[in-house]
Order: sequence, then C-alpha cells, then structure tokens
Amino acid sequence: ASSPYQRYESEPGLETATAITTTTTTHQQIIQTTGHSHHHAPQFKNICVNPVFTELAKQFQHNNSVTYTKHVCSLSCVELAEREYDSYSKINPFLKPFACRWTVIEPFRLKKSGDITVRPSSTPYLYCTPCGKVLRDLSQVDNYLHVTESKLTTDLFIYDRSTNIQSYYAHNGFEITNDLSKGKENSPITVVNEVDQVKIVPKEFIYSVERIPTIGVNLQINNESMTCCDCTDGCRNRTKCACWLRTLKYAELAGEERVKAMKQKNKAQAEILNSIGYKYRRLVKNLSSGIYECNDRCQCRKKSCTNRVVQNGIVVQLQLFKTFDRGWGVRCLHDIPRGTFISVYSGEIFTSEQADSRGKTLGDEYQADLDFFEHFNNSDNDDDSRSIQDGEDELDEERNDSSEVTSETLTLTVTNGNVDLEHNWLNDDTSTSSAESVSSRLRNAHLNLRARDLLRKGTIGTLSTTNVVSKNKKRSTTTKSPTAGLTSLNRSKLPDYDGIVYTLDAKLIGNIGRYFNHSCSPNLEVQNVFVDTHDIHFPWIGFFATKFIKSGTELCWDYRYEVGTVPNRRIDCTCGSTECRGRLL
Repeated sequence: ASSPYQRYESEPGLETATAITTTTTTHQQIIQTTGHSHHHAPQFKNICVNPVFTELAKQFQHNNSVTYTKHVCSLSCVELAEREYDSYSKINPFLKPFACRWTVIEPFRLKKSGDITVRPSSTPYLYCTPCGKVLRDLSQVDNYLHVTESKLTTDLFIYDRSTNIQSYYAHNGFEITNDLSKGKENSPITVVNEVDQVKIVPKEFIYSVERIPTIGVNLQINNESMTCCDCTDGCRNRTKCACWLRTLKYAELAGEERVKAMKQKNKAQAEILNSIGYKYRRLVKNLSSGIYECNDRCQCRKKSCTNRVVQNGIVVQLQLFKTFDRGWGVRCLHDIPRGTFISVYSGEIFTSEQADSRGKTLGDEYQADLDFFEHFNNSDNDDDSRSIQDGEDELDEERNDSSEVTSETLTLTVTNGNVDLEHNWLNDDTSTSSAESVSSRLRNAHLNLRARDLLRKGTIGTLSTTNVVSKNKKRSTTTKSPTAGLTSLNRSKLPDYDGIVYTLDAKLIGNIGRYFNHSCSPNLEVQNVFVDTHDIHFPWIGFFATKFIKSGTELCWDYRYEVGTVPNRRIDCTCGSTECRGRLL
C-alpha cells in the first residue's frame, strides 16, 4: 500500500510549480511592510517571521518527497496528520494546516492545457493536502475537509495576496499575564506593557465567554420552538438548510437591498442564499436583519457545518496591550483576512430598569443595549450611494464612507450633561478616545412610546433608533439617519415583541470585547447573530474584520457618538486616523 503522505504530481494546467521554502533562517528577520499612519497602526520594527512558521517550513520538503498516487480521499487521509490537532491552540490559526502536514506550492506560472501562453497566478500559493492532492481554491478546500471529516475548518485557509501567513508581531515590553481569559478562550490572550516599566494590570473582572441572564431576564435557550436543520452535508446546500432559509426569510422581511435587487433580477434562491451570511466562515458583508446560525438542536455535524462561526469562539491570536494615551487596547498578533470573526461582546444581561440602577452605582461605560428589534424595524436597507451588483458579497477595502455597510458597527452615544465624565473603561489612566461614559442612564420615554405606537401600526418611519434607546450606551445596532425613509413591514410576520430592550453589561463579568477602542477608521464591525435563542431580544454581538488587518494592528470600531447631543460636553478624538473626525462628542 502506498503511503498517505506523498508528493503532488503535476496535473494538467499546472505546468510549473515549486515547493515553497522559508525565506529566512531566523525569526528576527524583518518583513518589509507598508501601511497607514493611524494611531492604532502596528510598529513595523516589531513585525517578524513567525518562528513557528520557520519550524513548520522545515517539514515541507519532507512532506513533498514522495510520489502522489491517485485515490479517493477519506478520513484516513488526515486522521494521522491531525492526531495532535488539539495541542495547536497557541499558534497562528493559519499555520494549523501546516502543523497537520499540509504544505503549499507557489504557482509562479500557470498555463492552460494546450495554451502556449504563460499566465501569472492570481493566488500566492496553492494548498497541498497531507495525501498530496493540490487544492486550487477555498471551494475545493471546503469539499476536501468535508469528505475527510477533518478537524480543520475553511477559515484556517487563505487564498489572497494581502495576508502574509509568516508575519508575526513580537512585542518589546514585558508580559503581565500569559492569558487574560484564564483558559476560557480557544487561544490564550496575553497582556503586555510596552509603554513603561510599571507592572499595572487591567481592572479586575470575571472573564466569561457567555452571556449571563440576571433575575428578571427570561432568556430561554435551545427551546423546542427554534428552527433547526437535519443537514448531512455540513449545511453546504443552503436551499435545504432550515437555518440558512431562516436567515433569508428575515433578510426579505427587513428589506435587505441585496436580496431585493437579486429577486428583481429573478435570481435563483440558491444564488441569493449564497450572497448573504457567511462565505467559507467569513462575513463578507454585514446583514442588518441578523444571521441565524445552526444550533444545538440541529442534526448537522458541528465541526464541518458552514453556518457555525460565532458560537465556535475566538480563533485568531489577540493581545491586550497598554497604549500611550488611551488606556488598554487590543491588537492582533498575525495578519487577519477581511471578514474574519474576532470576538463576541459578552457580559450580564439586565432589564432596562436594572441597568439604570446599576449604572448609577457602578457606572455604565460597559453597557450595550440589545436593541436589535428597533434596528430591525428601522432597517433602511443599504444606502443609495452603494451600488448593488447581482448581490455580490465583496467589501470594498478602499472605501471608508460612513454610508457603507462596512461601517455598520456598534453605536455609542452620550446624554445628561449634568454628570462629570469618568475615566477610561479599563484602568485609572485618563483616556479621551476610549469609552468615556456618563455615570447615569436616561431613556427618552416619549420616543419609546412613539416607537411602540408605530410598531402597532405596522410601519416604522423616520425615527432614529439612537433616540429610542439610552444615550450613554454602546448599541448593538447602527444609527440610521433621520432622513432614512420609510420601511413597511407585515406585522403578521414579526416576532412577538413587547417593546422591551435588554442591556448587556461587561463591567464585572465580560470578555476581551470590552477592550476594543474607538477609531474613525475602524477595522471592526458588529454583526447580530442568533445562536442559542431566536428571541429577537437576545442577539449575540459579534465583531468581524471589515478589511485586511496587518499583524500588530490595534483592533477598533467606531463608537458613533453624536456630536452636540450633550450640552456643554466635548470629547476630542485622539484615534490618530487620517480620517479622524476630530470629535467624538
């Protein structure tokens, strides 16, 4: 019998290909990079070749040293190679395939069979499986992982020229702790100080990756009324998956512009389904109506399901670091492709009354209103300034216009000018760019009643959701312009809703999501996701990368303060972005 670890042998269409070899013998060699002069941009002098990559690259020649034999791929192709998969939690996730005996080849030149013209490759390299099969794109990777029942997932593979799998950020300070989460995340989160020699630690809190309902919050999870699927193909055929169909149903109900445009062009349901939600476990465009992931009641295989992302937890390597003038911040230790899931925002769930009382005593700087329903009813589709081309899911990295879906992030606004501003969320350091807060919480009762009245009538008009909810909270939705226009909904299709907005508070119990700072040029956005409940009161708040993010870059989102909402209060922005608006408030 032939060995399961054999070299790829040239196929038709691939005339020249060479095994990739490491270009460095030391992890201290600097990678030449370019980037923006943002405050949260990485220090390029600290970016080097990942030593783990250097070690893994030594195996490439060995794994490509025998002849490939044609066969039908199955579990036996990867079983031996993945026997130590669970021990790879501390490495760059995009290096995990190489730890599992995958290799890459560099297609310097590609030539079609019978075509004498040599053509440059559109990808930096091709993946070669442990059994020697060459995979040209993510669709082939996805199929291979499914048929072999691999422990690897498609979001661990990269086919783009921007992301450098060798790149690694090596800090030059001292490590305060080796894991902020104390083992509760899939990958440890180190805490470092590169600013000074003071061993200051973040303010103590209980790390939790789960949302915790408090007394009076009726959060029912995994109940029998939830939609669930019985897929056996990892939910790859979206037309047969009840969860994918539910996501489409609510996108249609909310009037998602991409869906409307494609339906007007008589696009097939399968094509529309493939244009929304996740694509190979990455979010390529925000879906304002929410994503319904498969859940514990579904019969699909959890590991290979294409509709399970947020619930799987953090995959990327993150680091909490002390900034020069903005308290603590979060950076990535390796390059991150756009659409990658970063983290959720977790904490305790309170009723609005409980949150009001708690805010007066403990402060409300970590509170986020779960006002998804108001956003759902005010979903104004995508702005006219963005063109729709057959429902394509691609983000435009070059644009940072505030009307873009890529800027659709959490909203943070402030009111009640009679209360002094407090310190940074994280410690006693003064901060002007992180989430300064007002210690009390006010709701606009008149506008709340108006929203409920509009809801009863079945139409939500030009009411801005920012005015409906508390003015001093982060919000899980995006502020819509008062001139957004009308959105008519069929009340018979709406979930049973009582007008109540719950609040997620990470003050005492939370996760890494509480540390993301503000930027006027954010690289993160929020996607509302439903996992363990379909109750529209309780979406999960998930952060996703809106663009390619270089290793060492601080991860930020746009707080979306409304300048002038608080009389006699001004907060200047110090994000350092070339697109900085100058003021937060």
